Amino acid sequence: MSFVKIFGISANFINTAADKNFIHALSNEIERKLSSLDEMEGLPYDKTDIIQLIGLIEMNKIKFLNGDISGERFFKDVDNALGLFEREHPGFDSLKDPALNVYFSCRNTSRGQ
Repeated sequence: MSFVKIFGISANFINTAADKNFIHALSNEIERKLSSLDEMEGLPYDKTDIIQLIGLIEMNKIKFLNGDISGERFFKDVDNALGLFEREHPGFDSLKDPALNVYFSCRNTSRGQ
């Protein structure tokens, strides 16, 4: 997993985020994409924790796209959130985490697929 994928904003994300229901459906979208990890053992966090982290990242992307925050603020906020998550969950490595990899690798597909 690279930061390019975590911070990436594809045309599909822009179209999906423009949907009025996107914010309300975000948790369901994340859960759906992470369902393959339900049986995985040894993760250093609860599933709800990683869902909240991914939701925070995606919400910051929306704020950036709407012009509510600068690109620099977007990067700092997400970098800070990842750092806090790493401190709260020893063993979490954002570059090697399977949940981040699954979610941000699947993000290229459209919702519902």
